[in-house]
Amino acid sequence: MPVPVNPQSAISPAQRAPAQSPLSMGRFLPPDHSKGDEHTLGGYMAVHARPAAFAGEEGASYSADIGLDETGDATAPVGA
Repeated sequence: MPVPVNPQSAISPAQRAPAQSPLSMGRFLPPDHSKGDEHTLGGYMAVHARPAAFAGEEGASYSADIGLDETGDATAPVGA
């Protein structure tokens, strides 16, 4: 049985958030080559403002990122 809706509290179609298509979820930023060398992992991430992604031989996609952690060594405080 349908639940009755109070017409005064109903949201009109104009007030509803627009449905998002899969294409509206992403964003395109042109590469900024002044930020580094895109042939390195860190440079690619800086130039393109996103993690690098690769296609595996089996067709799956993979992304790469650089992780940092504290080492506890004062001469080399962080490691990648």
